Amino acid sequence: MVRWETLSEKVLELIVAAEVSLPSDVKEQLAKLYGKSSGLAKVQLKALLDNVEVAERKRVPICQDTGLLTFYVKKPPWLSAAAVKKVIHEAVRKATREAFLRTNVVHPFTRGVVEDNVGLDNPIIYFEPRDDGEARIDLLVKGAGSENNCIAFSLTPKEGVEGLISAVVDHVARRGGASCPPLIVGVGIGGTLDYAVHLSKRVLFAPINEGGEASELEEKLQREIDRLEIGVMGLGEGPTVMKVKIAYAGCHTASLPVAINIQCWALRRRSLVFNEKGEFTLW
Repeated sequence: MVRWETLSEKVLELIVAAEVSLPSDVKEQLAKLYGKSSGLAKVQLKALLDNVEVAERKRVPICQDTGLLTFYVKKPPWLSAAAVKKVIHEAVRKATREAFLRTNVVHPFTRGVVEDNVGLDNPIIYFEPRDDGEARIDLLVKGAGSENNCIAFSLTPKEGVEGLISAVVDHVARRGGASCPPLIVGVGIGGTLDYAVHLSKRVLFAPINEGGEASELEEKLQREIDRLEIGVMGLGEGPTVMKVKIAYAGCHTASLPVAINIQCWALRRRSLVFNEKGEFTLW
């Protein structure tokens, strides 16, 4: 059986790993862009890669904005949702005490600080039931610099794919430079408006170097965004986007919901898989 003390330690490891290091696919993509770049873009990309190396070596956060934490929990019947929530809260409190998390959570009206980052429905936890097998906790960390530039809206069915492309490119043109490019742009299409937002964020867990079910549209959007010449860190040189990722669902015949999730170069995501025997894998 899973020991809750051990699970708490592993969730803390999950948080720390997300804050102090980048997933290998994101680092590889940054290195690939660095190899293809020149001039100011190459200098900036080298600074980003150096930043990642120092953060990993010294075990300090990659960015001073340690973000808000969103956990996605795939829960088999043997796992208690209440126990997992308690464990996550304990780990977030400890990560805050040990300075891996800045006190980012505030009351939306008074702006009063939640000192341990636990409260007012934070950290955000989504549970997804599964029939059997292993449990999985996915963690996504997003700072305000990228979260503030996300958007959701509804197109008319008549606007279609061309309207979608125009809307995504126009939005990145207006807001992309403020989110520390090169960006990862998650696009959620279909469902209801709230579900499109969920899709746009969840798709950020897909491997950055692989195309999705809408890979042709992803590539077209990436080309159009790069033509904006926003450039690395918004300086007008080099790539604006590392990858566009699309997820979609069926929608109502009279609607076309769209959500655009702008993600900075520091895509901080990690996953923890474990079984009822207490065997853990973190990546």
